[in-house]
Amino acid sequence: MNRAAPEFAQPRPGASFGPYRLVRELGRGSSSVVFLAIATTPAPTGEPDRPVALKILRPHQLANPRTVARFERAAHLAARAAGPN
Repeated sequence: MNRAAPEFAQPRPGASFGPYRLVRELGRGSSSVVFLAIATTPAPTGEPDRPVALKILRPHQLANPRTVARFERAAHLAARAAGPN
């Protein structure tokens, strides 16, 4: 019998994920899901409740060291980007 793989238990809009409150799903790919989220801790500039795009790696990808390394590199590059966006 051929069954589709079950969908992982992903966070849902309205849920908290670390210091973020998930608002809605923006998109999904084979390795991650991107949410519009609200940062619940103030930014270094003091701005409270700022909107962010939060990319969450799917749990089944955590076992793949190459995927995790690529995800971490992309996160570091994005964090270094300057500008209001």
